[in-house]
Amino acid sequence: MTIELIIKILTIVGSVLGTIAFVQNMTKELTTTNKDKWKKVTEIVNMIDYDNLHYQISGRKIRGKTLDRLENFYYRIDKDDQDIIGFKSIFKNKIKRKLTEINLLHDQLREFVQVPYWNPHEDIDDAGTVTYGYTFDKKVFFEEQDATWTNADYKKATDEYAEHLRQAENIAIKMEKTFADIQRLANKDPYELLLPWKWSFK
Repeated sequence: MTIELIIKILTIVGSVLGTIAFVQNMTKELTTTNKDKWKKVTEIVNMIDYDNLHYQISGRKIRGKTLDRLENFYYRIDKDDQDIIGFKSIFKNKIKRKLTEINLLHDQLREFVQVPYWNPHEDIDDAGTVTYGYTFDKKVFFEEQDATWTNADYKKATDEYAEHLRQAENIAIKMEKTFADIQRLANKDPYELLLPWKWSFK
């Protein structure tokens, strides 16, 4: 083996090691940033809030505390708060896309959770703090009820309010899943970003 060949090999090895070190430092910075951002997100809202939202819709009464925490989160997204949305990515930023997705789901949910179908109520916690939640009112689906109503009319109204609740629940479930996706993406370890099969270009 000639000296020239040895020098070339050592140069290649040095370049590869330098590239690996650079990528490791870059991914470490990226994951540290994302984990810090995620910690700030969970100070505002967390998985329990989304779980509560789902089951409170099922129970036809959304607590004011749950609603306030969620609304604060979406307000921060709308205001482009970098503490909340400033996640980093090597390629396409999947976390930012998921944040946009969950914000759109919130808009869809509020098309259902609004007067007259859901009416505001005072919600007082153990500390005496007053917030405003929403209570579902199925009577609105029977407002046109009169003596001419048949069994088919009652069934139609019943189906309509059941469908209203079902759609609201389905959106809440999607929101919970999307938030879990954000949590998973934000808490990736640096080594995962070095594995091509862990990448996604979608």
